[in-house]
Parts: sequence; C-alpha cells; structure tokens
Amino acid sequence: MTDSLFRSGTLEMPVSASPVEPAQALDWLALPGNRILMVAAILLFFAALGDYLQLLPYIFRCLTRPREHVHIQHNMSLVYTRNFVALTLLLPFCLISDRYFIYSPAFAGFVPAGWSVAVPAVAIGAYLLLRRLLFALIKPRRFTSELEEAYHFALYNLFIALVSLMLLTLAVLLPFAPTDMALRTVFLVEIGLAFVLSLGHTMQILSLHCSALGTFLYLCALELIPAGLLLYSALR
Repeated sequence: MTDSLFRSGTLEMPVSASPVEPAQALDWLALPGNRILMVAAILLFFAALGDYLQLLPYIFRCLTRPREHVHIQHNMSLVYTRNFVALTLLLPFCLISDRYFIYSPAFAGFVPAGWSVAVPAVAIGAYLLLRRLLFALIKPRRFTSELEEAYHFALYNLFIALVSLMLLTLAVLLPFAPTDMALRTVFLVEIGLAFVLSLGHTMQILSLHCSALGTFLYLCALELIPAGLLLYSALR
C-alpha cells in the first residue's frame, strides 16, 4: 500500500478523484433544522388549504388567459389571499430546491448545512428586487398602475402553479423511489417551462400598451437580464 503511494520518493494520488460535496455527504433529513422546516411547511400548507383551494380556479384560468392576471388585481380580497398562499408555498419550494440541489451556486458551499435552505430564498428575493429596480428605471410609457400591478404579481400566480406542480410530482413519483438526479431533472424542466410561460404572459401584458418592438426590448431588459444573472450565479 505504502509502496504504491510513494514512487521514487514522490507521493502519487489518483488522477480521477471523485470529490463529494459536503452538502451531499450529509443525510438531508438527519439535520434537525430541515425536519423542523418540513413540519412547519406541512402545518402552514394545511393552515392555508382553504385559501389555496379557493384560489386554484383563478390560477388555472391565468395559465390559459394572461389577462386574468389583471382581473385578479381588481379583487383586493383575492389579492391578499394570493399573496398569502404564495408566501406559504415559498418554504416548500426552498426545501425542494435545497434537497435536490436545484439551486446550488458556489457560494452555497460556505453556508452551514442547516442554513442552506435559506439560499434559494435569498436568490428569489434578489431576483424580485432586481426585477423591481429595472422596472422602476425603464418603466414602459403609458403603463397604467393596474397593468403595473398585473406585471409584478403575475409572477406570484405562476409561482403558485409551479410549486403545486412540484408537490404533485413528488406525490406521484416518490412511491416509485426515483433517484435524486431524476427528480432534479424533472424539477428543472418544470421550472424552465414555468419561466417560458411567464415570458409569454409578461409579453402579452406589455403588448397591451407597447409596440411589438417595444415589447421585445422591454422583455429583454426586464425579464432576461434578471433571469440571466440568476442562471449565471447558479452555474458559478
């Protein structure tokens, strides 16, 4: 053993090492913080179940009719319900993202394992903040306050639909014991489809008061730049 490691007085290590990420080496469910957050997510979901079921028909209509985002903003009670449900589903989304390494940038390696669930939440907050700042800097002309609210909060409606799909995916696939990589791939595809759908809805909202060229330019500046930076951080 020693002779194979030392040849001609030189320490030789295997060339094709397969390092294990610290977060992957730990049993995710063994972390007390993750178990507590899972219980909290379940309790919050059941606490919001009535509001969630009330909101679902409107969310389904939004998927096929982007103008429904505007109609939701007319009903303040529905707006509060939508915001509460979206906030409730943020925790399950972050737990899924952390468990299946959907968003695991390089800087996440410096975050203690028990706190890594916060990384997706910080990324979402930064993405929404940048999106707001860009909109404030280059707000489309003749954009009414009604359309502005629909533009900002359409993302909330689609987020609710996305997390609902991800939870349904877990419920359907977990009994078949799929690999983590398989589930991660499915979730990434779902997030990609949700983003493409979001671009289409945003384009239709912008087109209500913008020309075709203006809609395209605003879409690139307001949507593709924040999404590109988020993707860049994920690949670093």
